[in-house]
Amino acid sequence: MYIIFPDWYDSQLESECESKGAVLNFEVIAGNHGRIFNFYDITRFTQDAEDEIKRYGYFMDDKAVIIEKVTRVNIEKYLATLNWD
Repeated sequence: MYIIFPDWYDSQLESECESKGAVLNFEVIAGNHGRIFNFYDITRFTQDAEDEIKRYGYFMDDKAVIIEKVTRVNIEKYLATLNWD
């Protein structure tokens, strides 16, 4: 399976996303299928969820994927587990 990452996701942004613990609205394409994800590490996810709960009383993100570190390698590992048909 060949996965196409967004053009804007270069090595510098990958490093920034890893240090920030998130990359949001991340559209990837495999075959003829595109999907959008919000990748978080657990620390950033917890911070964002707690902030939203305090602000609005709930947290909702149906595109959230929690991975150990937000890196290309970990994103690729996750994407390889999906059925793209």
